[in-house]
Amino acid sequence: MWVVVLLILMVPTSAFSQSNQMDCAPLDPRISISKVTEAKVKASVGTVYKIAQAGGQVERRAKEEIQNLPTGTTGREQLEARWIYLFCEMLRTSKDMSQAQKSKAFDAVIRATKQTIPQTPSPQSKEQEKAVPRDSNISVVGALPLHLWDTKTGPESVKFTQRRLGIIVKLRNNTNSSPRINVAVIEGCVNLDLIAAKNILIEGEKVPDPLIMDDNYAQLQRSTIQRIRVSGLIRQDSRDVPSLSMAYVGILFPLPAGQSGAIILEPKSASINGNCDIIKKANTQPGIGQLLEMGPNRTMRDLVPEFRNGRLKIRLHVGSEVIEINSKILGELKSVPWKSWSSLALAQMYEVPESDYPPTAE
Repeated sequence: MWVVVLLILMVPTSAFSQSNQMDCAPLDPRISISKVTEAKVKASVGTVYKIAQAGGQVERRAKEEIQNLPTGTTGREQLEARWIYLFCEMLRTSKDMSQAQKSKAFDAVIRATKQTIPQTPSPQSKEQEKAVPRDSNISVVGALPLHLWDTKTGPESVKFTQRRLGIIVKLRNNTNSSPRINVAVIEGCVNLDLIAAKNILIEGEKVPDPLIMDDNYAQLQRSTIQRIRVSGLIRQDSRDVPSLSMAYVGILFPLPAGQSGAIILEPKSASINGNCDIIKKANTQPGIGQLLEMGPNRTMRDLVPEFRNGRLKIRLHVGSEVIEINSKILGELKSVPWKSWSSLALAQMYEVPESDYPPTAE
C-alpha cells in the first residue's frame, strides 16, 4: 500500500549516471503543494526548457524564474527542489535535445540555483584561495545521528510521538571553492519480517506455503531484507561549505511513516536470500523502526545495526562529488526535541552533544 508522503530534498549538481543517461528519481522531493502552485512551477519550467531547446541563455532565465517562485506555506527551498526535478524530467524525456545539450542545460540551471543565495568572499578567503592547490579535497570528519521527537495529542486525548532522523555531519573542506551540499541519501537493505515481505518479494522468490515455525522459518527470517532509499533536506544555513574550513551540515530525514512505525509494502523491494544487490526497487518511505532501534522503556536507543555494519550507506552529494560517510565514524545517537531543530547550534551540538529523551516510544 502507499501513503501520502512529505519528503523534501535538495538536488545534486548532476543528474547523469555513469552511462551518461539522466536519472531524475533521486531529485524527486515528493512535496505536497497546491494545484495552482504546481501549475505555476510547471509553466516556469516550461519557459526555461523552451529557451534550452533554442540554445538561449538558460542560466540567466532560470535564475529569474526560480527567484520569482511563489512562496506560501510550502517554502522556497521545497519549490526550488520541485522546479529542478520537473526540469530534469522534461530534459530526460525530451527527444529534441542530445545528451550533451541536456547536460549543458541542467548544469546551467544548477549554477542559477547557487546564485539565488549571494555569497561575498572575504579578502582573507581570496588570499587563501590563491594559496591552496586545486587538487585537494573534501572529507567527512564525523557524523552525529539525532533522534528528533515531537509529542502530539490524537483522538480521545491519546498521545503519540512523531519521530524523525537527523544527522550533523562535520566536513573538512581543503579546497579553494565553496561547494553546495545538495542532498544526502540513505540507501541499502534492512532486515524485514518474513510475513511482511511475503507479497513484495522480487520475481522468482516466494515464501513457503504453508509457513511452519521451524528452523527453516528462522533461517529465512534472518535472511529476509528490504531495500530502502530516502533523501534528506539540508538545513538552509549549512548548505554551502566555506572554502578552506571546517563545516557542520544539518540533515533531516522526515520519515513520513515514522510516527506509526508502519512499513510500506513497496512491490519487488524485498528478498528472502539476504543479497541486497539483486533488489533493484527500493522503498522510499521507510518507517522509523527501519532506521532507529528501540531500547528499554520503548525509547530510541541507537541507529539500526545496518548503519554500523555498512549495509546501509549514507552519501552526501557535494558539488559534483558523492561522498560516502564511513560507518566507523558514526557517533552515538542523541535525542532532542523536534522544536529545537531549526535553531539548533550544529557545531555546539556536535562537539558537546546533549540529549533530551521522550518518556516512551508510543
